[in-house]
Amino acid sequence: MKGVNAFEVGQHGVSVRALYPTAFYLAHSCVPNTSHTDDDNYRLTVRCSSQIKKGDTITLSYAYTLQGTLKRREHLKESKFFDCCCPRCKDPTELATYAGALKCP
Repeated sequence: MKGVNAFEVGQHGVSVRALYPTAFYLAHSCVPNTSHTDDDNYRLTVRCSSQIKKGDTITLSYAYTLQGTLKRREHLKESKFFDCCCPRCKDPTELATYAGALKCP
């Protein structure tokens, strides 16, 4: 079983799952207000990706944001054991991105 709050990190073809003592407190959203990177020493850096006002929940995505809702929700259910109810997952248009839509010929 994978670590529920583990981050997939690694450089140069090496990929490991790591636990960080405070980063796992960040809440999930498919429209996160932060992004994260790691370096050669597996040091995790979390940065704002949009304005965060006092009192706002600080979020990051536990899923791949380029995937459609069905794929993201499947990943979250199988690996993180919850059903996502963020604004993007609740909206059938995925906040007007239509990321999971099929184009009919």
